[in-house]
Amino acid sequence: MTPTRWLVLFLVAAFAVSGAVLPVFASPAVGSPSADPTVPVAIAGVGSSHAPAAPSVLVSDRPSVLPAAPSPAPVSSGVVPSTSGWHNASFFKDVNVNFYGTGLPLGFRTVPYVNNLPDSTLGFWMNLTAAAPIAFANVTIWGNQFPGTSTSTPLTGFSPTAPTVRPMFVNASDPAQASFFFNDYRFFWPGSTVSFNLTVVGVNSTPSEVKSASNLSVTESYPGGFNDAATWIFNVGSPWASATFSDDISVSTSPNVLGANVFAPNPRQALSVTISSVPVNGVVTPIPTAVLQYTVNLAGSVTTYSEPFGPLNHTVMTLDRPIGPYPGATVSFNITAGLPWYGGEIDLISSDVVQFTWSPNGGWWHPDQGLLANVDLSTSPALPPPTGTVAGEIPTLPTDQPLGVSIHEPIENVTIASAQVVFRFTDSGVTHAGTLPMSAVSANTSAATLPGLPPGSMLTFYLSAKDIYGNPLSSGNFSYTEVGPTNPSLPSGVGLLFVEVADLAGSGLVGGFAYSVTNSTWSDNGSANALGFAAPLLPNSAVPVEIRFGTYSVSVRVYGETQQATIVLSADSPTPTVVFYAESHPVPILPTQTISPESLLAAGGLIAAALVTLPLIYWFEERRSRAEEEQRRITL
Repeated sequence: MTPTRWLVLFLVAAFAVSGAVLPVFASPAVGSPSADPTVPVAIAGVGSSHAPAAPSVLVSDRPSVLPAAPSPAPVSSGVVPSTSGWHNASFFKDVNVNFYGTGLPLGFRTVPYVNNLPDSTLGFWMNLTAAAPIAFANVTIWGNQFPGTSTSTPLTGFSPTAPTVRPMFVNASDPAQASFFFNDYRFFWPGSTVSFNLTVVGVNSTPSEVKSASNLSVTESYPGGFNDAATWIFNVGSPWASATFSDDISVSTSPNVLGANVFAPNPRQALSVTISSVPVNGVVTPIPTAVLQYTVNLAGSVTTYSEPFGPLNHTVMTLDRPIGPYPGATVSFNITAGLPWYGGEIDLISSDVVQFTWSPNGGWWHPDQGLLANVDLSTSPALPPPTGTVAGEIPTLPTDQPLGVSIHEPIENVTIASAQVVFRFTDSGVTHAGTLPMSAVSANTSAATLPGLPPGSMLTFYLSAKDIYGNPLSSGNFSYTEVGPTNPSLPSGVGLLFVEVADLAGSGLVGGFAYSVTNSTWSDNGSANALGFAAPLLPNSAVPVEIRFGTYSVSVRVYGETQQATIVLSADSPTPTVVFYAESHPVPILPTQTISPESLLAAGGLIAAALVTLPLIYWFEERRSRAEEEQRRITL
């Protein structure tokens, strides 16, 4: 080995151990005056005074997020490191090349194959093992952003008309190995096509320089007569199948302000916007990030806003906050989507601009024709409409069957300001009336769920709703009863429990009373629902508890008094209704006053309706005893 080459090896080792960046050597082009690889030659883009310095992808410039550390390149059967050098002119006989990184296709392949990398691949390693110590090795890289489209542009710093040459890092402990990191996240953005080849100079080797492009390459021609020889090509996956927004993302608004059938929002209605990824060959790709920019022109005063979509990186995204309302204003907006990347967002695509004027309308279109002429009403399970019910015929549902009720205004910019269910619950002739608010599912839809009923009871209700101007409309009456077994049937050995309190002062069933149900191993407590009865429920739900057969203590507290009864759940009585009696205010009677047969029969009807109740005889005797003692005041 010549003294000069020993000096080269010494310098390589010294610089590698010290952590300094190695001097860059390159072999002159074929036919140049000097073919001595030990002569330092400045490479364009790497400290050259003839071209701007390009960013380095050496270890010192790696991004903060990298794939795992490279594994040593395996030695192929045809590449055996030797201090004597190689003596074969074929690159792939002298050098073994392998690739490592998350998301790489299985077996990174040479041309004519194009390797497709997902945009989640932040970078990857290329490792070399040579048949001789490596004096130096260079990677020549070039590429395009969105190649083959109208937006195709050369990659910054890696133009096909001036390819960039980067040195590889030679292993200090084993100079026959070298590595290079392709920093996709920093340099090769999604939508890029990158080509490269390799040049390796070996110590004591003949020929001293081998090039991958000399043995395997495809020629890429560019305007101006530039030809590049690529040995490897890879695409960095783009989040978009097209550079045209509408080919990648669909847009919908509520109310609709797109296309021909526009329903501009009313003075109290906001505009919500949803974007969805357009499937390509059956595959739906998440939208990385998107933002809506809009301007509001109100009486000549123009203000600009922006609002992001969320959640990020999903196939369907909605505005974090709806737009408006801006009564009387003209609004224009467009949407820009992109991919968060090194130094900011890239691969930006933008929609067309949409413009509309906030509507001054929004009330019922048919204010004189009732609620059902303006909204669609539905129940689940279905009940016949009021006008379709045969006189005297009441629909029947299973015991404890909840009923869902909803109304929907099909005209998008007519919104429901409020809605409620007005009801009368009846059990054995005793009633409780009231209202239940409906919840707004959207600006045009309201819904409520009526709880399942005790066996033998009935509910009659109608719906009332107001538009944004407070104009009320009502539906006709709906009625149904619930009897018989539950649907689905209760499991063997369990039942349901219902509790009611009747006000003997004449106001009917009591709502909202406190109750508790206990046995030796289990207890539950709560309050009666708005309809006028109670049923133990699962925590934080409206689903009744299925109670095991057995003996239970049931107590209620109403009007300042607590009453208690013992009941038995069994196969003969799986869904009992326990009825307690109370007085909202004392009922004055004379000592000689008696209970009329009608009152007695009414009370008897209540007891007959209840499977478990306090004996009427005890109640009657207690009332007469207290009447004799107090003369004027009776308290149960």
